[in-house]
Amino acid sequence: MTIYDRYLLRSFLWILVICFVSTFGLFVVIDLMDNFDDFVTNTGEGGKAKLAWNIAFYYGHFAFFFFDAAGRALAIVAAMTLLILLERGGELKPLLAAGIPTYRIAVPVLVGAVIVNLLHVVNAEVVIPRIAHHKYDARGKHEGTAHTVEAAYDHSTGLLFDGSEVHIGQHRVDDPKFLLPAPSAVHELVTIRGREAVYFANKGGWVVRDAEPAFARIPLTTAGRELVKPIKDSADVFVVGSITPADLYRGTESASMLSTPDLVRRIKSPSHSWILARQLVLSFHQRMVGSLVNVVCILLVIPLMIRRHSRGMVQNSALCIAVMGGLFGVYHGFAYLGYFNLVSPALSAWGPFIACGTTFAWISDLVQT
Repeated sequence: MTIYDRYLLRSFLWILVICFVSTFGLFVVIDLMDNFDDFVTNTGEGGKAKLAWNIAFYYGHFAFFFFDAAGRALAIVAAMTLLILLERGGELKPLLAAGIPTYRIAVPVLVGAVIVNLLHVVNAEVVIPRIAHHKYDARGKHEGTAHTVEAAYDHSTGLLFDGSEVHIGQHRVDDPKFLLPAPSAVHELVTIRGREAVYFANKGGWVVRDAEPAFARIPLTTAGRELVKPIKDSADVFVVGSITPADLYRGTESASMLSTPDLVRRIKSPSHSWILARQLVLSFHQRMVGSLVNVVCILLVIPLMIRRHSRGMVQNSALCIAVMGGLFGVYHGFAYLGYFNLVSPALSAWGPFIACGTTFAWISDLVQT
């Protein structure tokens, strides 16, 4: 990589940082103005220091979610901005006059795009799965927010799970209710209630504290004894099930914040309905193709911003924004087609990549040389 390549790469990354800080800062200012009272209320009598810490904690975690949602789009904006600055500063024409191909000049921009997508993958696979529960925290209450349980049905066991409140970060549900299926698990319908239920992923089920009725009073069948098990010297019982705390509150949305191995395990799990399983498969394909679509979109920026027959950067920028907006619509159009089962999940995810690649092949010869 030459000195000029390193200069372009630094410029691209610097512009990206500026775009991220400015857009995220604008979001923080607007959101804080609307929700400052929530921070004050949840901080209580902790004083200004605790209030400042709660604000920094909330938006510090939210920065990772913001980068996951907007990082790739900001990379496209950074590429457009860099090309505008190069054209405005008269740096392109001497390089083109020296016989250097336009796409060779833009190699550092593509390297920067790869770096951004690698950071995006690390963020999505390592960071977000660890802090996903903080996305649902109330502002100023980072110890963990209780959410109303959304009842879930375990298709593998026939168990219906309900409760009052779920604490996702603590893997706990208050006032749980497990409706056992009859006649497969019990001879007659029985609901196991408890003070709380704690999920243990390594054991594949829930420990129900102070369960009612007691284990001895539950009319279990032979299959039911594999589903509900007593805990020695305790009033607690263990209920086998694949439903996790994340499934009990915005289950479809929470799946998008899983790491890829966890997402694959959830796809293979028989506990979910075919509708949810299809959405998980769609999410998996979108995750696989997302970086490729972003790199191709940045490739598209080059012939749109540095056109052979150009009337000025303003017109080039307007055309580039219009094309990117159209492809953005195509992306979400395919996503909705997949969501409503009108096309297969694979086509729904890979269709935008095909559209972007076709568009680039069509206009790649328009670049200025």
